[in-house]
Amino acid sequence: MGANITIPLLVSFVYQILEDAKQSNINHLFFLARDGFLPYFIAKQIQPHYPNIDLQYIYTSRSALYFPGAKSTECNDIKIILGNLTGKKLKEVFVDRTNIDISPYISDELSCKTINSEEEGKEFLIELYKNKAFKHKIASEYIAQKELVIKYFMQTGLASNINDCAICDIRGSRKCHKIINQLLSHAGFSQVKGYYLEVTSDRVSIQEGGNYYSTFYSERYKNTYNSLRYLDSLYAVIEQYFCATGSPRTIKYTENKNGMIIPVHEEKSEYNYGKELCNLHQEIAKNYIKHYINNKLFLYNKELQIYIYNNLCRFAQYPYRVDLQPLTRVRVNDDKFHYSALVHKYSLISILKREMNINEWTRGSLVYTIYFYLGEKLGKILLAYIKK
Repeated sequence: MGANITIPLLVSFVYQILEDAKQSNINHLFFLARDGFLPYFIAKQIQPHYPNIDLQYIYTSRSALYFPGAKSTECNDIKIILGNLTGKKLKEVFVDRTNIDISPYISDELSCKTINSEEEGKEFLIELYKNKAFKHKIASEYIAQKELVIKYFMQTGLASNINDCAICDIRGSRKCHKIINQLLSHAGFSQVKGYYLEVTSDRVSIQEGGNYYSTFYSERYKNTYNSLRYLDSLYAVIEQYFCATGSPRTIKYTENKNGMIIPVHEEKSEYNYGKELCNLHQEIAKNYIKHYINNKLFLYNKELQIYIYNNLCRFAQYPYRVDLQPLTRVRVNDDKFHYSALVHKYSLISILKREMNINEWTRGSLVYTIYFYLGEKLGKILLAYIKK
């Protein structure tokens, strides 16, 4: 799959954004960790053809940006970055989204209890905000992290007044892009353009988040009746398999004694299989790019995309068992406390109750389950009659 889909797709994408950056007078392109690592690696291989574009890989994430990017530390504004609380524990959500341990400020009964509804979650949050020491803690941490983020942007060169910078991410709603531009604007720096392989239908508008370019727009194919509609289900595969690194997640920043801003990484967020995939994809990329450049295939990038996207669509609709097997070893998560496999075999009860993790590749798991019980040949015959 790496040679047939992953690398051709990402090389085509990177070539597109380098061409657009050149035409848009973008001289500094920043690839966001962690999904941006493989595109960054690919861009470095192609960089000799774009000598005027500086490439950097910078450490950031939703965890590192959402909290300092909040409107304020008032209860309602923090609730927005905490997201849906139902089925979660307040203590875990706060650590994941703000890196603040609320244990000293609220009882274990409330902080460690699984929240049954959004209304109950709001009640717990209001109770937490009654503690003055907590309000002081979250306010001081908010100011400190906001200052550190800006210093990190200045240190890397992302914070600039020349208006020639852009960021590159793989997929998303552009919320991080919005936060980056808000922080830059408030500090007196120019906003940056964004490059994406795919943006979601609930994405931030250009007016809110700034200018951007994307190859795919999820709402343009999710409601179609051909194989394109299956692309919408691949978001976890693209992020967790295509762009796997196995490297730890950045959760905040700190300043060392020399005044350098250092990213702080989440403990135990590395995993060896992700590193293995990343190394494999890098080796495939080197060979692919060598032929891509030597045979001047970049001159026919648009024509190549027809075949690349066709392979991607076929994989999304009817993946081979050999391609699904590696995905069973890829772990996915919504926060640092709950992990599951990207693809796994469902029980009949799970299918009937529709008990499926939002972060996994649901269709891939369904197909994998069918292949397990019926075999690949009979499974594909059955799938031909299944519309979802």
